[in-house]
Parts: sequence; structure tokens; C-alpha cells
Amino acid sequence: MISTDPGVWLASFFILAIFSFAFRDNPAFKLSEHIFVAASVGNAVVMAVTNIQRYALTPISRGEVTYLLPCLLGLILYFQYHPKHYWISRYGMAFMMGVSLVIAFQTEIKTNFVSQIAMTMAPLNTLNAVVILIATITTLYYFVFTIPSLTKGRLGTIAMIGRYMIMIALGASFGNTVVTRMKLLIGQLLFLLVDWLGVMK
Repeated sequence: MISTDPGVWLASFFILAIFSFAFRDNPAFKLSEHIFVAASVGNAVVMAVTNIQRYALTPISRGEVTYLLPCLLGLILYFQYHPKHYWISRYGMAFMMGVSLVIAFQTEIKTNFVSQIAMTMAPLNTLNAVVILIATITTLYYFVFTIPSLTKGRLGTIAMIGRYMIMIALGASFGNTVVTRMKLLIGQLLFLLVDWLGVMK
């Protein structure tokens, strides 16, 4: 049975309008695109105002003066629009980029470096541990030891295995991306067939 919920009908219209771009550009797609962009911008503005109130105005009103420094650094970013004193905004930008770099560096080291070493040094009592050890060693050999004399004979076999491991990893990553996109598509089709048209249960 077809849904009588106006929200379901509106969502179905936008889904079909976006799908219609597969055939050609049309007014329905442009309308949906503009509404999506406008809703995203509106949501970002509301979140920004909420964050200012929650993490700046409220703590400062309670007497937490330490929040004045990040507020000041955020405000001086607007000096980039001043034709004469635009250089002041570089201090806020430098501080923001420095903090972001440190956080990203710590996260990268922990997730991609320390975790990789820990997984490589794990006891070789499972097939996964053996495969990870072989893939790590052969891949490192392929990238580091690129001297022609080290890529021939038995040593060349190690580099070839490393190359195959890289190809397998990239193929698995691409396959995972395709599967994720297919899940999104199937979810939208199920919404149309189940929630909107009611032809499936």
C-alpha cells in the first residue's frame, strides 16, 4: 500500500530527482541539488552558532577566562578581509594549523604506525597474523629496496610478492568502496519500494 506520509513522498521525490540525472540534466535535479546545498549551509550555520554559544559564550559567562584566547584567535582570522592589516590573521591561522597538524600527526602515528607494528609483531598462531607479516615485509622491501641488483633472482621474488600484495590491498579497497556505494543504492531502492510504494515487505 502506498504511503500517505508527506515526508515519505517528499523524500521519494528527491531520491527520484537525483536518480534522474543518470539520464540527463533536468529542472528536478537542479531543484534537489539547490535544496540540498541550501540545507547543508543552513545546518552548518546553525551548528556554528550553537558551538559559539556552547564553547565560547557560556564558559566565558561563567568566568572561565581561558576561553578568551581561542575566541581571540578566531576573531583575528577576519582580519584577512582588511586590505592593510590582513597579516594579523596569519597568527590565528598558524595556531589553528599547528594544533590540527599535531592532532592529525598523533592520530596517524597511533592508527597507521603503532597499530601496524603491533599487528606485525603478533604471535603467528593464526593465518591473518602470517599474512599480515608477509604482506608488511614484502611491501616494505618493494618500496625501500629498489636497487636493480636487489630486485633480481630470489630477492626479486620478494619484491614481486610485495607488488602483488599492494595490488591485492588496492583491489580490496576499491571493492570495499564499490560495495559501500551499492549498499547506499540498495537502501534508497528499498525505501522507494517498501516505505513509499509498499510493494515489498
